[in-house]
Amino acid sequence: MNALIFTRLAFVICSTYVGYLYGQTYSLSEAAPFAAFILSGLLVFLELGTDILPAQKIFMGGVGLLFGLIIGALVADLLPPKLFGGNEDLPQTISGLVFGYFGLIFALKYADRVDFSRMAFLGRQTDQSATILDTSAIVDGRIKDLIEANFVRGTIVVPSFVIYELQILADSQDPHKRAKGRHGLETLEIIKSFDENLTVYEQDYTDINEVDLKLIQLAKDLDGDILTTDYNLYKIALLHQIRAININQLANVLKPNINIGDMLSVLITKEGKEPGQGVGYLEDGTMVVIDGGSTYINSRIRCSITQILPTSAGRMVFAKPEYEPSPSRRDHDEDHDHQSGRIRSIRP
Repeated sequence: MNALIFTRLAFVICSTYVGYLYGQTYSLSEAAPFAAFILSGLLVFLELGTDILPAQKIFMGGVGLLFGLIIGALVADLLPPKLFGGNEDLPQTISGLVFGYFGLIFALKYADRVDFSRMAFLGRQTDQSATILDTSAIVDGRIKDLIEANFVRGTIVVPSFVIYELQILADSQDPHKRAKGRHGLETLEIIKSFDENLTVYEQDYTDINEVDLKLIQLAKDLDGDILTTDYNLYKIALLHQIRAININQLANVLKPNINIGDMLSVLITKEGKEPGQGVGYLEDGTMVVIDGGSTYINSRIRCSITQILPTSAGRMVFAKPEYEPSPSRRDHDEDHDHQSGRIRSIRP
């Protein structure tokens, strides 16, 4: 049985028994145990309601209730007992209810306006910060290499709603989505095998529908970072003043620095979109489009960079061959390669 469920049941049973003893001691009616059972059930119900509230609102609600009760006690001393028929306890009760209610309500309504980020050092050390993984980062797979290389700090947090989203992908009828979901679950298993800091965050935000917004709220509650490959989530997190790390952006920063005029050795693997173009790739995955390179398919040639075009996925490089071989040599090389079936290398 879940520890929380057991504790709640034990509380209700003990409260009912205490109500029974109280009724026997003070000769009260047999309704005392029933009243205790109802009261304890209401308290458990209120406790369950805190599951949908972020920690910041629960804390601010407690502070607001405390201040409301203190103000209510001070105001009650100023009220003349004659207004309440000479009953001295009634002013305290009414003031406590009224000011406690308003203190709790105002604290809950405006809790989001209070920034606890500068007080985070009071509750934990810097190395105990949380890094929250989203679905795209897990499916991408590169996250396990970053964690293994100690580029990700603190506790690795995987929300339960992200795991649920991976399970939906893994059970999809679409082969592509199913493969992505299974790859993501396998990535989590690999990370768990070598990193004991991986933690599954069980609480869900049932009042929030979108997974991205749930991640934003979780990052606020934990004062943590979001690790993603989703460009839109990255931008939304920055708008909410949440530290977000885009793996694609990190990969682009770590790519080798190349400039116009530099010489590259590129294996041309296919033709480009425009006539005469050949396409190859650098070791980091950067696409290189070589003008006049269509005649060198399956050939490694040296080329000079003529243009570098930034794209949303990184960058695209345009280049031209370092030299143009004579038609006779080109034909000879093509015949030789056709007969041998191997990749040729063009050198000056």
